Amino acid sequence: MIEDRKMRKYATNNRIRSFPADRKLWIETRDEIYEEIMVKGYCEQRKVFTQFYEGHTLDASVLIMPLVFFASPTDPRFLSTVDQIRKYVMKKSERY
Repeated sequence: MIEDRKMRKYATNNRIRSFPADRKLWIETRDEIYEEIMVKGYCEQRKVFTQFYEGHTLDASVLIMPLVFFASPTDPRFLSTVDQIRKYVMKKSERY
């Protein structure tokens, strides 16, 4: 799942700041994870971050992206996903 990869990127970023390590390797790893998610974890057709790579299923775990410094809260891809989550929740709540 993409959520796992986002958290790995967050942990890698914390590792870079916290401990003595091969900073170049950790930075490269962090950047690779970020690029992978941005390319494979975003559905251009639906304009949302997805639950699985190259999938179409909306993923509400995206809501933590700004909290773990993965994406800016003003990133258009993030905002589009939040909007789709909001619409989904509103549509589901109308049923009850």
